Amino acid sequence: MPGSRDLDPSSSPRALLGAELRHAREKAGLSQEDLGQRLFVSGSFIGQLEAGTRRLQREYARLLDEVLGTEDFFQRNCAAAAKSKYRAHFAEAAEVETQAAAIREYTSMLIPGLLQTPAYARAVSRAYQPSAADEVIEALVTGRMERARILRDPTKPLLWTVIDEAALRRATGGPEVMAGALRHLIGLIRGNRVIVQVLPFDAGAHPGMQGCVRVMDFDDAPPLAYLEGVDTGQLEDDPATVARYRLSSSSRLRRSRLRSLWPSSMRWRRITTMRNTPEWYKSSYSGGTGDNCLEVTQAFPDVIPVRDSKTPHGPKLVFRATAWSAFVENLKDETT
Repeated sequence: MPGSRDLDPSSSPRALLGAELRHAREKAGLSQEDLGQRLFVSGSFIGQLEAGTRRLQREYARLLDEVLGTEDFFQRNCAAAAKSKYRAHFAEAAEVETQAAAIREYTSMLIPGLLQTPAYARAVSRAYQPSAADEVIEALVTGRMERARILRDPTKPLLWTVIDEAALRRATGGPEVMAGALRHLIGLIRGNRVIVQVLPFDAGAHPGMQGCVRVMDFDDAPPLAYLEGVDTGQLEDDPATVARYRLSSSSRLRRSRLRSLWPSSMRWRRITTMRNTPEWYKSSYSGGTGDNCLEVTQAFPDVIPVRDSKTPHGPKLVFRATAWSAFVENLKDETT
């Protein structure tokens, strides 16, 4: 039941308001649904306020004072509970994610904030605010990295994200920054801390084409959906709306598959920085004098790097495995 847990009013301003709201509602003889109807919100929204999951906004504080006869108590105290280091449109979502048991999200153009590196977050913040002072950008980066601390818990929350292929192909911050971001992402996957799927271009039209969405589940409160755009964000608690976004997320999961997280334009960087040197094979047409030597390696599952043996540490030409196979077959046809 939403709001059924006992809050410690001294733990935070939001917990204090939640406990006082429950006390005032019960004193007035109202259920969560009754009070919600008078505020034109759902009963689950009232439960989330009482549980400290949702932030009390000023307009609702005024209505609560009127309906519950609490003079200006909620209006006077909601300002303290509303303070946040995050931007206004995202502040509440950032706060409730710390209490979530599971987070499922789809992002279209960016690696999700919880999975970003400082350099990647810095590049994104600078792109959004090109004229902002360095201190402002660094504050945004610090806030984003602090959010990622929830991943230090080995099991909670469950984080399942679907990333559009476009977000991984865009070299945000340049090749080096993007390579670092992808290495970090792969490390989290290999550490079994997050589930990541990539929605490929060839999946075609899908429900998330108009923006990013995350659905958050809680142990002791109803689920929430958060919709995000450029400098906009909205938390949804209506059960039917949340269910609809959950269904669309499931559709994206079915369309998704985990494919290589290394855009082709950066794969050569990964090859040249590997700790274990891959085994390279010379073409059977190469002569013994060292001229015209073409070398390939099959050290990677989905790509075939090709290099000139005279410059083994130079750039590599990278083929998709399917394209390389087709090339070899065509070459065979021409030489027979």
